[in-house]
Amino acid sequence: MNADALRKSWRHVEELGDEAATTFYSFLFTADPRLRSMFPMGMSEQRDKLLKALGHIVANVDDIRLLSSFASQLGRDHRRFGVVAHHYQTVGRALMETLRRSLGPGWTPELAADWMRAYNFVAQLMINAADADGRVNPAAWPARVDAVERRGADLSVITVTPQYPYPYLAGQSCAVHHQSRPAVWRYLSPANAPRPDNTIEFHVRAIPGGQLSPMLTYQLRAGDVVTLGPPVGTVLAGWRRSGSELMLIAGGTGLAPLRSIVEQLTLDRYWSKRVTLVIGADTETDLYDMSAVNALESRASWLRVIPVVRRGRRWTGAVGTAADVALQASPHGTAEIYLCGSDAMVTTTVERLRAHGYDRRRVHVESFASTTYPPLAAANLHPEVIS
Repeated sequence: MNADALRKSWRHVEELGDEAATTFYSFLFTADPRLRSMFPMGMSEQRDKLLKALGHIVANVDDIRLLSSFASQLGRDHRRFGVVAHHYQTVGRALMETLRRSLGPGWTPELAADWMRAYNFVAQLMINAADADGRVNPAAWPARVDAVERRGADLSVITVTPQYPYPYLAGQSCAVHHQSRPAVWRYLSPANAPRPDNTIEFHVRAIPGGQLSPMLTYQLRAGDVVTLGPPVGTVLAGWRRSGSELMLIAGGTGLAPLRSIVEQLTLDRYWSKRVTLVIGADTETDLYDMSAVNALESRASWLRVIPVVRRGRRWTGAVGTAADVALQASPHGTAEIYLCGSDAMVTTTVERLRAHGYDRRRVHVESFASTTYPPLAAANLHPEVIS
């Protein structure tokens, strides 16, 4: 398999942008119209996700370890849509026809054979992972909404109880769905470590124009039922392998997975390394979860919590950005850094840390976009830290 030829051909397809994705879905839904119900009515975000996922796979087609991890997570996660083995054949034919149409004279028999081998390899990884997961887990978890607490004009904290035990790790994410929005899912992270009673807390901010987050923020009520996809993500869950002190940097609802990590560490009686949690916000009122975080700090001598706001006349704490405070708290770059927030916040913070000499292998990131597949978001921002 000629990996360089695959990458070169894919760069041409990427230049076509939405046109290539639209062509793919046209072929797919023509071949099997029943597949249309697996996708949301609005396809703009879906087209972008397709191109990014395929681009990530092609870019790493010769890195078996990374590709296997990514494809296996995709396979497990796609079970929630009802994807089964024979669907991969239809998808493969649609992809090959899209490539043929997009590449024109460049679509040679040799390139076609390389693409088919690459696709079959990835598809089999996904099928195998889905089959193995199906032997031990449901495709999705119905979860009863126990409480909805408004913490701001556009933010709610939601507590749910899945019908079956939910096997996630602190720092992971999952897709969340409500039946009122067919085929629409949003990725959220549990804000708590796994509990004996199986309850999970999510922090949801309404995104203007979002297909699901406004409904979850403003309309969800106790007694409703949501559906959870399987847990995904290995980047923020990598704290389990850390032998160093930790620097956790949160922006907005990106606090959720980092609070989950801290909570998990407080349950480990052998943990003694220093942990600094920096919580960035625009104003003091945006620090929506300080009571829970302060309670954790009171229980752990190794934990230091530093809230920081960009502006606030009466605020007596740190003022600036989360990156500013993190650099002051760990100026020598010896901590393992775990970072979660908006795309803009994460990108800016990573750039600042790198500019100040932080080893890029010590900076582990996850974007908290509404629909981006978490491992893919991390790969786009910082491909070296996928594990």
